[in-house]
Amino acid sequence: MNLRNNEKRVFYKEAYEKLRLHFVYNSMNAVKYYIRKNPETAASMIDNLAVFLRGNVENALEEKWIALSEELKFARAYAELECAGNRRLKVEWLFASKEGTVLSGSIYRSIEKMVKKYVYENGEECTIWIMDEEDGSAVCVWVEGKEEKDLIPIRMSAEDGGEGSFNEDYHCR
Repeated sequence: MNLRNNEKRVFYKEAYEKLRLHFVYNSMNAVKYYIRKNPETAASMIDNLAVFLRGNVENALEEKWIALSEELKFARAYAELECAGNRRLKVEWLFASKEGTVLSGSIYRSIEKMVKKYVYENGEECTIWIMDEEDGSAVCVWVEGKEEKDLIPIRMSAEDGGEGSFNEDYHCR
């Protein structure tokens, strides 16, 4: 890779942001806390952090279509880390099928957006639901009891040329 200094700075800044290193640091501090208080939770957090890092590093520099089952494994690891460090957060998963493809990181980033808005910025308790559409067209991420505008639909195929987005009129079931 032959990049000039400014291009290198931009490249590393984007990589840093995509790797979510601040989240990793916070997770490690939570693991440190749980090592003495609850070693089983600490061990589970380390396992989830490994899954999160593996998925994040593999997909950090390029969005690509991946199996829904892989994205769910990655997103679940992230959600469990957030829940272990925050008693105000609960995440529920409801899937009829784990078939299909989604853009890498799309479910994780949607959960992250909801956590940031409701738990960290607003200081609220919340339950985030992640569920698939019955027709297999989308995964929906939403916060229980909140307005529909906060619902995030995620397209589950590459038929749109890789856009992975919906118009504002789309509604999950």
